[in-house]
Amino acid sequence: MYYLIEFLTHKTEIEKEYANGLLRLTRASLFVRGKNTMAPCLTRLQTMCNQQSMSLQELISFQQTDLIPALKDLMANQDEVIRNKAKNARDLDYELQKNISYCEKAKEYYFSYCSSDSPSKREESAGKKYLKTVEEGNKFLVYYEENMMPILMLYQRQEEDKIMTIKDVLRKLIIFELSYIRSIQYERDLLPMAIESLNPEIEIKKFIDDNISGKTISKFSFEVHPKRLNTDLLTNSSENEKKYVDILTIIIDKCWKGVLIDDEDNRNFIDVVIVAEGRKLWLQKLIEKKFEGKVNIPCCTFGIICGLTSSILDIIQDFQDLGFISSIVSLSQCFYEETLGQRTYMYHILLTHPIWENLKLWGNLIIISVNIEMESDAMICDEDSMSLNQALKLRPVLLSKINSFVQNMKNFLLDNQSILSVLKVIEEFYNIKLDCMQAINN
Repeated sequence: MYYLIEFLTHKTEIEKEYANGLLRLTRASLFVRGKNTMAPCLTRLQTMCNQQSMSLQELISFQQTDLIPALKDLMANQDEVIRNKAKNARDLDYELQKNISYCEKAKEYYFSYCSSDSPSKREESAGKKYLKTVEEGNKFLVYYEENMMPILMLYQRQEEDKIMTIKDVLRKLIIFELSYIRSIQYERDLLPMAIESLNPEIEIKKFIDDNISGKTISKFSFEVHPKRLNTDLLTNSSENEKKYVDILTIIIDKCWKGVLIDDEDNRNFIDVVIVAEGRKLWLQKLIEKKFEGKVNIPCCTFGIICGLTSSILDIIQDFQDLGFISSIVSLSQCFYEETLGQRTYMYHILLTHPIWENLKLWGNLIIISVNIEMESDAMICDEDSMSLNQALKLRPVLLSKINSFVQNMKNFLLDNQSILSVLKVIEEFYNIKLDCMQAINN
């Protein structure tokens, strides 16, 4: 039984590692690259990996909460019951060996005097002693059988219980395994249907249109520093705003209706978001959807929304539009697609972007968030930003923002050492002592 517990424990550990690996695969950048007839196929492949991971987690849970505890409980209970009985059995066996030894020695002693032709007094005395030893040995045998029989019966019952428990555990294991196999088989059966939807003619035509027809190169645009947004440098911003709004509205409406966008939409989108005004309008559109409660994006266009947002991150990666990035960190944890009851949030897709590996970026996000909060509080309370009251409010605001951003960094798969490095920078920037490990472990 011990080895069966060991087997199930190792089996569970291996399956847990495999399930986590499958879950990581569902976040691969492959699944946001699918276009045209390739998109449904990749979506089905992603769903299959996700469903297999979930089913395997259920199997692991059954083994950890049902099978292994049942075996361990039986072993513990039997050990408790048999402990005293086992000591009595050892004592009885020791006494039995002693009586056997006494009888052998008495027999040898008696037989040694029987070698002469005529009986002697010593032979007679040895014979009586041998006879007495045999009688005492037989009496002990009666006592041994009376006391040993219940112990042996207990051992027998315990062995029967072990066999029945092992049989029951193996039956349940088979049922759980079959349930897991049927669950993943359903998803695998759907994959060939999705593969059949691939149309080489459409893909080739798309490839020709994208490459032979040529692509329009976006015009250079003047990028204004965030501190100069309200100056006269953007004299034509109001003229372009309506055009930008119209383009983004068309794209958003299509995606939320489950309609795929075309190449022209893609080109128009890049032309819009390459400037700060266009990126702000994209955020406004997403925020409007959030306030309307429309956070569930159709599966067929969810990857498109993630891809468009990822393309903005590509654009701003070098100069880091902190306002946009901060908003996306929050919004990406609101929007999702739902397949078979399993939600995939936007940040699950965006976390593969290399911009999140920049620890300096996370530090700047925390600092700008704290600054905005403090400026807002000073305005509401009509206080000088350099006043004592504002200084006293800094620590609680900072701790609140840190707790929030630590969770965000964990969601975007930063390890504890990287998070600790960011917090150390914040600690040094504000010259405030922080309990960094507690913030990470909360």
